[in-house]
Amino acid sequence: MGDDWDDVVTTAPARGSSGVSWNDNNNTGVKPPAGRGRGTATITNQMSNVKVSEGEWGEPVKAASTSNGWGAPKTSAASSDDWGTPKTSQFNDADDQPRGGGWGSSGGGGGGGFKGAGGGSRACHKCQQEGHMARDCPNAGSGGGSRACHKCQQEGHMARDCPNAGSGGGSRACHKCQEEGHMARDCPNPSSGGGGGDRTCHKCGEAGHISRDCPTGGGGGGPRTCNKCGEEGHMSRACPQGGGGDNKCYTVCTTNNHCKGDGHISKDCPLAGEIKCFKCHETGHSPRECPNPFSDKTEDGKDREQYVPVDCTSSEKDLFEAGINSGENFKNFDKIALQVTGSDVPQYITSFEDAGLRTLLLDNIKKAGYVKPTPVQKGSIAVILAKRDLIACAVTGSGKTAAYLVPVMNILLEQGVAPSHGMVQKPEVVIVAPTRELAIQIHREACKFAYNSVLKSVIIYGGTVTSHQRSNVQAGCNILVATAGRLKDFLERGVFDFSCVKFLILDEADRMLDMGFGPDIEKIAAHPTMPPKGVRRTCMFSATFPEEVQALAAGYMEDYIFVTTGTVGGTNPDVDQVFHQCQRNEKRTKLMEILNDEVREKKAIVFVESKKTADFVAAFLCNNSIQATSIHGDRLQSQRETALREFKQGVRNVLVATNVAARGLDIAGVDFVVNYDLPADLEEYVHRVGRTGRVGNLGRSISLFDEEKDGPNAGKLVSLLTKSNADVPAFLQAMVSGVGGMGYDFNAPSEGGGGFASRDMRRFGDKPGGAARPTEAEESWD
Repeated sequence: MGDDWDDVVTTAPARGSSGVSWNDNNNTGVKPPAGRGRGTATITNQMSNVKVSEGEWGEPVKAASTSNGWGAPKTSAASSDDWGTPKTSQFNDADDQPRGGGWGSSGGGGGGGFKGAGGGSRACHKCQQEGHMARDCPNAGSGGGSRACHKCQQEGHMARDCPNAGSGGGSRACHKCQEEGHMARDCPNPSSGGGGGDRTCHKCGEAGHISRDCPTGGGGGGPRTCNKCGEEGHMSRACPQGGGGDNKCYTVCTTNNHCKGDGHISKDCPLAGEIKCFKCHETGHSPRECPNPFSDKTEDGKDREQYVPVDCTSSEKDLFEAGINSGENFKNFDKIALQVTGSDVPQYITSFEDAGLRTLLLDNIKKAGYVKPTPVQKGSIAVILAKRDLIACAVTGSGKTAAYLVPVMNILLEQGVAPSHGMVQKPEVVIVAPTRELAIQIHREACKFAYNSVLKSVIIYGGTVTSHQRSNVQAGCNILVATAGRLKDFLERGVFDFSCVKFLILDEADRMLDMGFGPDIEKIAAHPTMPPKGVRRTCMFSATFPEEVQALAAGYMEDYIFVTTGTVGGTNPDVDQVFHQCQRNEKRTKLMEILNDEVREKKAIVFVESKKTADFVAAFLCNNSIQATSIHGDRLQSQRETALREFKQGVRNVLVATNVAARGLDIAGVDFVVNYDLPADLEEYVHRVGRTGRVGNLGRSISLFDEEKDGPNAGKLVSLLTKSNADVPAFLQAMVSGVGGMGYDFNAPSEGGGGFASRDMRRFGDKPGGAARPTEAEESWD
């Protein structure tokens, strides 16, 4: 034997020599073709017609080895089958055996080869002789069957050339006129009947031409009128009048939304140059002509970041050790009144164990440090388990997130819901939050309660790589947590089908409905695949819920239940609220005094009104040896998450923030909230103050009051403090005392009907025609 790559064994196996089993097809000793370094794919089918076996590159396999490739001799095909059962050959001697790799062939595993090659011969399948193929067999009547015509059963020609087309297997007559000598497409008598129908024009019904060449344009298919102007004689693309039915242009412009001008079509719109390309956000060209389709700038000119967030929900430690433990005033939750309005109110729960929750969910609740439900949890869990629509309003830090996550997960687990892979996902729960940071927090809580279960929570939000989030979604999604903008974008891309949605939940719902997110929420709720209200359940949660927002919320609900706890629209009673009067130019000095004398090494969030002020104050504090960082809407998402992570971990003890961090965030160990700038909307003040004093822990809020800027809100601020049983500073009392000679009515409703106080407008609204007051049983759970 010569070179191992080129020489092969050419001796045919003798009778009784080692063959191969079904699983040894690719373990023969044949070397790959020279220079290719790849194994030989040998295919032999022992249970069907003989197939020619070829190498991976198309060359016939020249030999088969007597080894199985593992160093052990192969078992004989004549002595045993693949199950280890001995058997005898079906042929009496070697000459009776077929030479190909067919039934009972001792060389079957080697595949087909040339004459003498052990894997079988290249003999004709019909006469079993070599030197020709079956289609050229001179003895067509032998062996594997004849090469006779399928129609007349005579040899010497194929069926398509049969001179006796009418016999045997069917005629070669025309399908239309049933005459021979031509095919249907050449039929001279297309109207003479027959199975295929005639060759008349579909429009005018006449023969001799096809519809696209119809000289009349009319007939059965409808007139050949222009689709734009309705007149004949031209097509729509050549219409002299240009536009559609009203001859208007429908080009979407950046100046006036729709041009709708006469005398031109969209592509010729004179305002087309003002349209922004959605790829590069520049004007003057369409997206398909974009010279810079991968722009590194966003629509508002900011740097585009390719950010993929780190997954912090994979381990039990990450999930359960980052929460806030209940404080010394947690026992006071039992003293807070729980009120409810609505029809057929379900009984509230008294403990998680008595709520009928599944064991897995109860275990995760205990791991999260929950001992007993708060008032809002007692009411909300009962309502959601009863599958009713809900508006819940409770003070900050009272556990509203768990109030909706726990019951919806219990329902999904009872129904046996499980995630599935797919390009289009059908989540069962959709949760929408106003800020990215709050969405991230809700997602972590969802992963916490779903730990060790089949349920899968997925988050999508802006500022991150879309493809990464899309792949996470398509890996399976039961609970979708999203910000409104990214969710709307994914809906337009066709990533979601809402046909399986059971719960639509809005966290911080007052802001979602009344602060710029209203159109997005309306579009999400009105999506064609979204089940209508009454079929899906809608739940809304917030610490403040004005009546005008309730009116908007009612449009998404059916016979909802309204749950309130504690002071209606008030601040957290566990937060000590302090005010300092100072001018604008004195704020920096006062802030340093507060941080050095009171905060020191403790955690504090400093709230400001603008993004520029946030960066300015953070830089000022760092220059004065205070470990500070900032978070606001102009920072990249990676910077925002890094700032929040460093603040949580204690790397930085001061976080300077705009209202992006005012709602919903649970950060352990925040002892102080400093209002460097008081908000113009006191509803935001309630949420800012709520970043401390959570879950029964004590907190302190310090606000810098600038009379020039904040004076117009003095009366509302005093009213809020009074209703919350907080101390009112003397300078504020002096500012509002004797206003107009009549004093200030702390109980008077604010402009717009009730300010941000949260009471059920259906029962207690001041508007005429309101519903009757509920009975005592409806009004409260005792």
